[in-house]
Amino acid sequence: MLSLFQSEKDSIAFLGLMAIAYKNFDHQFKHLDGQLTHIRGLNIFAAIVDNIDGTILAEKQNQIHVENNPMLHAEQLTIREAIEKVNVKRPRNMSTTSVESYYRNYLFNDPSSKDYLTFQHSGIRSLEFT
Repeated sequence: MLSLFQSEKDSIAFLGLMAIAYKNFDHQFKHLDGQLTHIRGLNIFAAIVDNIDGTILAEKQNQIHVENNPMLHAEQLTIREAIEKVNVKRPRNMSTTSVESYYRNYLFNDPSSKDYLTFQHSGIRSLEFT
């Protein structure tokens, strides 16, 4: 039952991201120099949902064109905003929780959830995304 609920939650989050992309879609046009470009930025969007309460912590679009800065990718901007919001929402207790423990276990996870507990006892020590 939990996996069905998780699938439904993930599907709703994905549909929300698609709605954000539709709302903010930036059509290409041909610049005077002949290159195809965008006004606001490439159509790359990112969103982060809080796994504990389901709220959208951040949603961003690439800002490369807007700010004339090739470093302003949606993923980085979204993570930065989400971390700032979670640090206010669930601040780390500096006397009892290390920075590493906080980011690995509490920032976007609920340590009391069944999924978290299953992962902790699975024997897997880390995940790598490539």
